[in-house]
Amino acid sequence: MSKKRNQRIVHPIFQSMHDNEVDPFWKNEFIRALHGNFPQKVIFRNNILTFTKNNKKEVIKLNSKNDVFENIKSYREFITKNVHLKSRIEFKRDELRNIEIEAKIKSIDDYRWEEIKKKKIKEVLIWNYINKLEDEYLN
Repeated sequence: MSKKRNQRIVHPIFQSMHDNEVDPFWKNEFIRALHGNFPQKVIFRNNILTFTKNNKKEVIKLNSKNDVFENIKSYREFITKNVHLKSRIEFKRDELRNIEIEAKIKSIDDYRWEEIKKKKIKEVLIWNYINKLEDEYLN
């Protein structure tokens, strides 16, 4: 039988962030931060959040005087950008956004070859065309 020990609160600023968050993933992350547990390479001291990688530092300041929703947004963006953590809700939202973007992208049939100036765009269009032919051939 395991006992859940009471962890002491190390950073109380995260309590209000937890209380105002709706995403279960981030609620859990704020509880972890409340008790001093941060993702790897992330340090929190004096309301300053620091991420260090390859001698480069990213820094943001969380302020208890700031709007709690501003702190939530700043923390989530900081962690997502530097540690690449996202909730399932965010992954799903990004997936839907990518589907919408793909639906808006023109196919190679919509262009005249002279209109396409960038080599990378030509390469992508060629690969899309190859994939389209492959799908048509296999189906």
